Amino acid sequence: MTQWRVGEKKHAGSEVRVAIDIGSTVVKVASVASDGELLGQEFYPRDFDAGIARQVESIVNGSGFSDEDVLICSSANGGLRVGIVCLTEHFSGATLRNQVLLAGANPAFVRGLNDHTGNLDQVDILIVGGGIDCAEGAPLEQRLRRFDASKYRFSALAYAGNRHYVDLFL
Repeated sequence: MTQWRVGEKKHAGSEVRVAIDIGSTVVKVASVASDGELLGQEFYPRDFDAGIARQVESIVNGSGFSDEDVLICSSANGGLRVGIVCLTEHFSGATLRNQVLLAGANPAFVRGLNDHTGNLDQVDILIVGGGIDCAEGAPLEQRLRRFDASKYRFSALAYAGNRHYVDLFL
């Protein structure tokens, strides 16, 4: 960022945060005071070779701010491509698809965990999820253990499911 000092966390007594807007072709980065004052901004062309997850990680790491001080959204009209792999396409898949749409992203595909064919379309984020949060979820656990991430092309992997099985993704 050119109009503010990297790592400057205060401005005229106000907390400073970094706002990142992922667009279809440009990533916009701004430093914003807690009163809404725009302190500076920069624009970066999307790096489709690196993938959006690596590009945003690089921008955040270079900002001098912690993850907690960074707000990220997408103004892309379907520019952020998200793949969904879920326990059931009609329940958890529909819920995840709706959340992806509400975030302004484009759900590229929805596959059930029992579909072992995968999908080699490149996505920015692959979300794996589903199941209710209970200790006994044998059907979900069995499907998660058979999940093969190598059958998908993605920049970042996110798990949004039963917390008792998150260790399968760490």
